[in-house]
Amino acid sequence: MKTWQKIMIVSAALAAVPGTGLAECPSYPDVSWWGAMNHDKAIRYVDKKHGGDWAPYMAKWRRQLARLEKIQAKGGAVVFKKKGLRLKGEALEDYVLKVRERVSVNTCLAEEQLMANAEKLAEFSTAAGSRN
Repeated sequence: MKTWQKIMIVSAALAAVPGTGLAECPSYPDVSWWGAMNHDKAIRYVDKKHGGDWAPYMAKWRRQLARLEKIQAKGGAVVFKKKGLRLKGEALEDYVLKVRERVSVNTCLAEEQLMANAEKLAEFSTAAGSRN
């Protein structure tokens, strides 16, 4: 499905629910080696690296989560050499939960962006005239 088709579907869904607005996404979890992660940083990163397309960024974090869950299920450990960290047991479990939260926040931000784009598209005037 093309992006414009997705936007139209979201627009139609929003139009069907009176008073629907953009949901507020939760904050990113605090992970020291991620730095001060926030919505604006994530949005700027996706805009700069992926031209505003959240799919590659979300895919990266989903792959990361899947790898972490697999390691955790096997009772393994994760090593961050540059940070001098080794996570195992409860520490790894906590990190997996935080990565899962990050994936959730990314999904929320991507959905908000899609809705915002749908609203802009709905306001767009065409050569045939305004939609209003």
